[in-house]
Amino acid sequence: MVIDTPNAVQAHRDAVIQPIGLADFMLLPTGMSFDARRSSIPWMGVMKHYGKEAAFVMNRVKRGTVAFRDAKKLSLKEGRR
Repeated sequence: MVIDTPNAVQAHRDAVIQPIGLADFMLLPTGMSFDARRSSIPWMGVMKHYGKEAAFVMNRVKRGTVAFRDAKKLSLKEGRR
């Protein structure tokens, strides 16, 4: 099952929590911008709180840039272990 959440998923947190319980694995899309990470990293905490396996999927990235390297480093630190 795939659940495609709205961009402002934080505003609909309660509605999203229930389907999370049905998932075996969650993919959390993120980008390399500060705003993208500011949104996605707290959701990784929600996944960990509910004991869900999850990983980030980075999109719209520019490889070879400092911003990409920093975003990747932070995503690996905060993401799946």
